[in-house]
Amino acid sequence: MKLLLVTQNYPPSKGGMAESCGRIVRNLKRKGCEVHVLHFSNRQKPYLIKTETSGNYSALGIFDTEEYTLNLATLFLEKKKEFLDVDAIIAFGGYLPMMWTPIISQFFGKPLYTCIRGNDFDEGLFSKKRNSLFYALEHSEAILSVCMEKQEKIAKLFPSKKIFYTPNGIDASFWNLNENEKKKTYQRKQDLTARKVILIAGQLKFKKGIRHFIESFDQFHFKSEYELWMIGDLPEEVKLFINTFDLNVKLFPFVSKYEMRSFYDMADIVCIPSLYDGMPNVLLEAGASKRLIIASEVGGIPDVIQHKKSGLLYHPLEANALLDVLIHYHQLTENDKELIKNEIYNTVSQKFTEQNEIQNYLNLFTL
Repeated sequence: MKLLLVTQNYPPSKGGMAESCGRIVRNLKRKGCEVHVLHFSNRQKPYLIKTETSGNYSALGIFDTEEYTLNLATLFLEKKKEFLDVDAIIAFGGYLPMMWTPIISQFFGKPLYTCIRGNDFDEGLFSKKRNSLFYALEHSEAILSVCMEKQEKIAKLFPSKKIFYTPNGIDASFWNLNENEKKKTYQRKQDLTARKVILIAGQLKFKKGIRHFIESFDQFHFKSEYELWMIGDLPEEVKLFINTFDLNVKLFPFVSKYEMRSFYDMADIVCIPSLYDGMPNVLLEAGASKRLIIASEVGGIPDVIQHKKSGLLYHPLEANALLDVLIHYHQLTENDKELIKNEIYNTVSQKFTEQNEIQNYLNLFTL
């Protein structure tokens, strides 16, 4: 199978979607597919081509306007015919691929598979991007949804389309620390804080529920016993907002996945307070690390967590819902916490594997 994957999110770009895209391309290649990647990136102008094992990679420049960017990308593709010697085109992540791929798939007579992750659908649905989103979905051979919530919504909007559930996967063994590593992280935590640690990681924007989390956490009667660690991209406006509260907070920049292993091990709770989302990698990583997860009941999070069995869920718009969950956690016995952590580990390590993830894609490309 030969595939052309078009994305705005691919390593070395940061973030969960880039991580997922890199993982899926790597595993498709391992399964014998030839995958050519076209990556819209503001790191390169006008374009850069690299020959890789089982496919080429090209970074396409992003310019001042969408029409200029996409017209140059089309000229590039017409010139580089080797990228078109494929069986199908995959749109994976970002507004530019969503605009461009339904056109080039028709120009060059290749079936289009559109991957709906998190923000692609949520932000496109109620914005001026809707027409591009709907045009891409309407002209797709199949639609691949990372969570059941979006699969159901798309099915109601496009009842005649084939829509498939393609959740994220993870190598759970990577996130298991050996005894020597655990001793080191334990000592590191003791050096950093004597409090319980609540960890939030990723793109730490207000749309990720940070405002609601901070306001609720500030009302938590036992907040002095906890320390909030925030790892990732924190906009200045969010920093200023957090600083208006009397909370124990430590801020860390983005770290590598190897460093994240230690951070998960030091955390007592991993919180995912998103207002809308797909299936965050942090969710699966924390589960594979046997951490107790508190998360909003949105997107693909309920696909993975059963409330009070494998984690704690709350509705992000219900008054005091997060506060109630924090109090519930505080009152849990250590045995109850261990049962929940073991349950989420078993769920992730058995159901949300890289093997299951990539097999879902391979099954679809033979339609």
